Amino acid sequence: MHREILDNTYWRNGVLFSDRASETTALVEVETVSNRIILKITGSQKREYLAILLFILKDIHRSFSHLKVSEKIGLPDNPELSVNHNHLLKLAKNGNNEYFPENSDKSYKISELLGIVEAQSETETMQMLQKILSILEAQGIEQEKDSLDHILEVLKLNPGLFGMSIDVNALVKKLFKK
Repeated sequence: MHREILDNTYWRNGVLFSDRASETTALVEVETVSNRIILKITGSQKREYLAILLFILKDIHRSFSHLKVSEKIGLPDNPELSVNHNHLLKLAKNGNNEYFPENSDKSYKISELLGIVEAQSETETMQMLQKILSILEAQGIEQEKDSLDHILEVLKLNPGLFGMSIDVNALVKKLFKK
């Protein structure tokens, strides 16, 4: 993602990325002591940019079979406390609206922790997939079949949280038919 680096701003354990079209930026830092990668995203398309960054990180992790990775979400008022992302998805799928984390003094709305404001439209998802494809092409993965296989290998589908969802695999195949 070298082309996404904002004003050549990077250091030993971090980088500042920017999607100039949407004025969305991401601070990505590695905490070697705690074995964590921290993403802080600001701008109008935080959720979409997070999806792209997670795609890239999952793609990197895919090449290390021995790595055990867990995705966690920091609490808004106490980022040192974090909640397992998959656990929140399961709670939401089961109809839970609130989550009371261990070592916390209050409960949180699951939808706010997950950043679920509304279901993403097919157009928004297609735009995100096109951005992912352009990143893959910049990394040298250019042939259509290789790119399609690469994307489908890394994408993880989660059930729709509000009774509806988008078939991402079908959208990817649609993208490659263009």
